[in-house]
Amino acid sequence: MGVAAIPIIVIVLPLILIVVLKSRRRKKRHTTGLPSDRVGGGWSEVMSLATDLGAGVNSSGTRRETAVSLYSAFPTTQGTTALLAEKADAAIFGPGQPSEEDVATYWQHVEHSVQGMSGSVGFWKRQRAKFSPRSLLADAKARAQSRAQSKVLSRDPSKDSQGGHWAPGQAQDQGGDGIRSKLAQMMKKKS
Repeated sequence: MGVAAIPIIVIVLPLILIVVLKSRRRKKRHTTGLPSDRVGGGWSEVMSLATDLGAGVNSSGTRRETAVSLYSAFPTTQGTTALLAEKADAAIFGPGQPSEEDVATYWQHVEHSVQGMSGSVGFWKRQRAKFSPRSLLADAKARAQSRAQSKVLSRDPSKDSQGGHWAPGQAQDQGGDGIRSKLAQMMKKKS
């Protein structure tokens, strides 16, 4: 079994790693951060599955625009997806934080939408999505862009003439959901 098992391990190990990383990401989205972060994480979970299933997801569009674009790929979940987009916007940009009950209800809708999306495709496409690294790569790309944007926003303009030193206390990257919740908090403080 020794030498014959090496090719099998080389093939299976990355697949197991992908499943473990996706599971950890889902748990983190569901349990970490403010209630608005967790609602945003639920929306991100739906977008990750859509990405893994091969749907064209426009990451620069609004949630509602993205929900509309997913109608053609997953027509059976269009009502749920639209509701998720609307509720996520209300939770993140609305006054105050959603209650724990609101977050739990939102995640129930997420689960319903995810099941509907998965159920609308065949067995083999579901299996490809389960082991697809697409959404993990898209998340890594979004984090890198967010980090670059944070560096630009945290520059100390008074030191630009001296070579552009970075301001102390630079914003730390928390992924797209953390950035959105910070933006929402800043908007709430202004009003």
